[in-house]
Amino acid sequence: MSDAFTFELHHYRMKKQTGFEGIIGPFGKVVTIRPGSRMPGRKSLPAAELCLQGAHMPEVRYRSESFHPLSLENSSLFIDGTRAALDFNRRAFRNKSRALTVTFRERSYTYTVLRTGRTFVLERPGVNVTLERAETTNRRSVKYVGAASDGADAVDLALAIVLKEVDTSPLTSIGAASAAVNAVLSPRRPEGGDYSDY
Repeated sequence: MSDAFTFELHHYRMKKQTGFEGIIGPFGKVVTIRPGSRMPGRKSLPAAELCLQGAHMPEVRYRSESFHPLSLENSSLFIDGTRAALDFNRRAFRNKSRALTVTFRERSYTYTVLRTGRTFVLERPGVNVTLERAETTNRRSVKYVGAASDGADAVDLALAIVLKEVDTSPLTSIGAASAAVNAVLSPRRPEGGDYSDY
């Protein structure tokens, strides 16, 4: 656990991989890694896998059928080899009501998207981590400013950083409107559920 602190994440791109990196307070350097292109020859496996690495962080892997962007649906999240359950309420229309619920061991988190996808808040009782996209002078430069409350630990930070790279538009009111249209076009589509069983 730690005292409250702030941090920054900067986007990077290499020939075969892309992601974000930054110094996360007392937990040191953290890097997220995902392939720069779709994994070849993987028809029955995830199109992409996002990994988080850091000397003082848990091993986190997020697998998605959708390559760009990484999707909430048909996905799986593992923290130190243990699967975390992901769920949200498709019927809700407000962002807070559509918040993602993440269950990991004895912990239950809520992950909310605010300000039209520019601010992301991960919360569990007594602890929260916020990430907000920052304005930059370079259009190609992407930066997020983060804030961790007192008591935030490595699992809290790792989870917030990984989820920030996932397409969370289904958690917004705009996503609710889109879901309503999809419900009319595809009435058999489930209106909620656990997407971690992949």
